[in-house]
Amino acid sequence: VRVDVHRLRLTDAADLWYAGSGGNSSTGTVFGFAGRRSNGSTALGTMIEGTTDWTVSPHFTLSGYLGRMTGGRVVSETFSGSRLLFGSVESVLSF
Repeated sequence: VRVDVHRLRLTDAADLWYAGSGGNSSTGTVFGFAGRRSNGSTALGTMIEGTTDWTVSPHFTLSGYLGRMTGGRVVSETFSGSRLLFGSVESVLSF
């Protein structure tokens, strides 16, 4: 079992909040990143996440993930909601 807490911040209030796949085009005007204004704040939010792995048998493993983010001022001034919950379950069968 593992639990992590991350405080996410921009370096400067004038920075943009970037998302995207990266510089993936060698020609044209597509760069691969989109930026949102920070609205004069640096607080993106706090992320709490946990993972666990359970070896059911030598050939079967179950893994679970649960994460919750509470958005900071940058997020709450851009979107109507400021909470995100995400989870997943993975099964691995090996032989």
